[in-house]
Amino acid sequence: MMHQLPIAACLLVATLCAQDVPETPQLPKANSAEATALLDKALAKMQALGRGSFRANELQDSAMFRGKLPRGNDGTDTHGGWSQDLSWSHAGSHDLLQCGGRMLVKTDGGWKLRRKTLPSGHPLPFAIDPNLLFRGLSDVPKTERQVRHVEGGKVEGKNVAILSITIEGEVASDFIESGAVPGVMGIGPGFVLPGMNPGTPPERRVHLALFVDPAGGDLLRFAARIVEDNSNMMGGRHLVTVVTDGDQGEEVEDEPAPAAGAPAFKNGFPSRKPTKAESVMTYTVDFSKVGLADVPELDDKAKALLRLAN
Repeated sequence: MMHQLPIAACLLVATLCAQDVPETPQLPKANSAEATALLDKALAKMQALGRGSFRANELQDSAMFRGKLPRGNDGTDTHGGWSQDLSWSHAGSHDLLQCGGRMLVKTDGGWKLRRKTLPSGHPLPFAIDPNLLFRGLSDVPKTERQVRHVEGGKVEGKNVAILSITIEGEVASDFIESGAVPGVMGIGPGFVLPGMNPGTPPERRVHLALFVDPAGGDLLRFAARIVEDNSNMMGGRHLVTVVTDGDQGEEVEDEPAPAAGAPAFKNGFPSRKPTKAESVMTYTVDFSKVGLADVPELDDKAKALLRLAN
């Protein structure tokens, strides 16, 4: 019977080790009251804490320029923080401040009001206003804010529930135009091609993915993907230049959109490639130091321009 002691000891060790392994958090089901409650809890918590830090990445994939721009574009990175309506960010070599609808850019002459361009003449990068984002998400009607898909994931090694939402039509347009997220890169003012109908608004749908700690309700990451149908740009026929070695390219007609159905999801977004007529904007924000971020020191000029009390 001597051989039974080692077996019993091994079983005891295995039992003790299993008790030390953290359990995978229980995920709510899609289209459930529990999923909606977790979403609402995360948004309410971010608004209540009212400050934090962020790192964001904006990636544009324009149908008009797909295949025509140099490859290797990793998008535009920004980082900064916010405290209620005041937010600050750094993009490239530029420092930005915004509060109450006013935007400041730091120049050699100090802070200056700007709305469209940097001192270099380049367009202003998108500067997130987290307070506006959380309020905009909360204002999406509950019928449209349905969590249609839930999957597990990780952010910085922490288990999260990825809550997926899709909004379309007027609700999607209102969310985009509010400035909560970047819009899809256009083709530039005054750029009109034969047959183009620039007055017809494009059809847009917005896929949202919120990476939430299911235990505490902390929102660790937010991601948005806007898919815009640009087929109206060329009278309903979108042409793409296909460049190959040794020729000048050829024009090909857009492929029809795939049949509607329940798509597979990856990292919170439907796994579907855009058609040749669809432009895509993907925006991802990681949040940290929520409720703890320190507000940067502002000089008197910045406070005056932003109409902040001294």
